[in-house]
Amino acid sequence: MARKKSTTEIIVPTAHEQAAAEVEHRGAVARADAARLQAEQIRAAELRSACARFGYAPDGDITVEAIEADIVLNLRLHNEHQRAADESLFRAGIGLLVLRDGCERGQWQAVLDRIGFGKTHAWRLMEVAQRFTQCNSITNVPSVEHLSVQARFPQIVRFAGNVRKLAELTVLDDDELETLENTGELMGFSLADVGAASARKLREIVREANKKTESLERELRQTRLDLDAAHRKSGAQAAEIESLHDRLQHKDPPTGYFRDWETCVQNLTIALTDVRTELAKLAGEVREAREASMQAGRDEGVYLSSLLQQIENDAALARHEIGLPEIGRGNAALDFVDAMTGGDNDEVPN
Repeated sequence: MARKKSTTEIIVPTAHEQAAAEVEHRGAVARADAARLQAEQIRAAELRSACARFGYAPDGDITVEAIEADIVLNLRLHNEHQRAADESLFRAGIGLLVLRDGCERGQWQAVLDRIGFGKTHAWRLMEVAQRFTQCNSITNVPSVEHLSVQARFPQIVRFAGNVRKLAELTVLDDDELETLENTGELMGFSLADVGAASARKLREIVREANKKTESLERELRQTRLDLDAAHRKSGAQAAEIESLHDRLQHKDPPTGYFRDWETCVQNLTIALTDVRTELAKLAGEVREAREASMQAGRDEGVYLSSLLQQIENDAALARHEIGLPEIGRGNAALDFVDAMTGGDNDEVPN
């Protein structure tokens, strides 16, 4: 029996096809090299931009390897001098900030591994460098230079003494750090407490201080709500007074006019007395809350004063609409009540 002829044929490309394939291969390699070169140029530009932004650069060329070597050098200098928080340690933290912003995406962990940093330690050092040095205020740097590290809060750095304690203080905002730096006290603790406490104890102190601040802020918010409610109530009463004035001006007096007038005066007097009593009660609470808030560096005095001034303005407007005389004691609300009741007593009824 005859063997079947194989249908599989070996196709040998022609010389023209081989040349075209070789050209395509060389083109692909060239495109890959160009893309790689462009990516490297972009990363180099990002690295230079990060150095300029943080006012930092290693000696020599600006490369990831040079910055890593500079970080390692500063850590070695820090360990050799056995200082808790010095310029070399802060400079290492700024170098880490530069690498985080300027290195190739997805390579941050590899950078930390080469330097010998864990993520937690690196984050702590970067956070402290960014909050306690001037690196984040460098703008419009004309040329990248090896700039010395300037501390933003030198007293706090000196009293804290190490990075762990400074890291606990990074939860405070800049205004609070300014207060602690300039006055030596903040929310019930002092720079001496910062120096004497351990990192764990300092964390508890700061958390407790933040709780007190949050409590004061809640009290102030509630006080503002109460004052707004009192203002709305006084506005509603002023509207009732205006409505009463319109009825008296444009309608004939009903039967029993004088008796109805006396009843209206009594009702108005009771309503205004309630407002004065509520304001007197709120004033005491607001005074205590404001004193506590001022000790924490906050003051809502202008806002609260504007609300009370609006109440006086509403009372003065109502007095004008009714046609009552100005008594001239400088307090429109009290003048209005006295004019309606015929009294001249500033004391708030119990």
